Amino acid sequence: MTNNYPLLLTIFLVTFCLPFFGHAQDDLSGIINSYTAVTDYDQCEAIITVDNASAVSPGDAVLLIQMQGATMNETNTSSFGSLEDIGGAGWYERNEISTINGNQIQLRYSLLHAYDLNGAVQLITIPTYEEAIVSGTLTGANWNGTTGGVVVFDAGRELTVSGAIDATGIGFRGGQTNSAVTDSCSSVAV
Repeated sequence: MTNNYPLLLTIFLVTFCLPFFGHAQDDLSGIINSYTAVTDYDQCEAIITVDNASAVSPGDAVLLIQMQGATMNETNTSSFGSLEDIGGAGWYERNEISTINGNQIQLRYSLLHAYDLNGAVQLITIPTYEEAIVSGTLTGANWNGTTGGVVVFDAGRELTVSGAIDATGIGFRGGQTNSAVTDSCSSVAV
């Protein structure tokens, strides 16, 4: 009688264990997202028009996000800076591109929000990885008043961060300082 244990062990290793060792990790660093401004949309039909659709493809996961639109109190009172209305700022949703015709994109799923295009609405690709390792510095494009300022990706099974995910300074522009001193009490007037 012949011993079949080595053959069975080999079949088990190839069939069940090799898939776990065979997955390559995607190495992430730099800017991995593509950004484009949304110029028009039809909420009911889930159709959006963008500035440039060349960086997206059917099947891509995308993030639709409104960056601005909130209003705050600007009176010279103690209420200065208080939020008066969110105005859709920060609304976002994940979707998927179904088809593309020029710069017009048909999304797979209905839109959840009625976006205000004056609030800097942008479409950002969401790279999707099964396993990923951030080995360097992962960042996003600088906010330019229309697009950028966001880092987004999907690691479905495993994410290892040995580098850094850093969005420092890529978001909204801060206030400008004025170093022209008009009094003797302060070295910086804002």
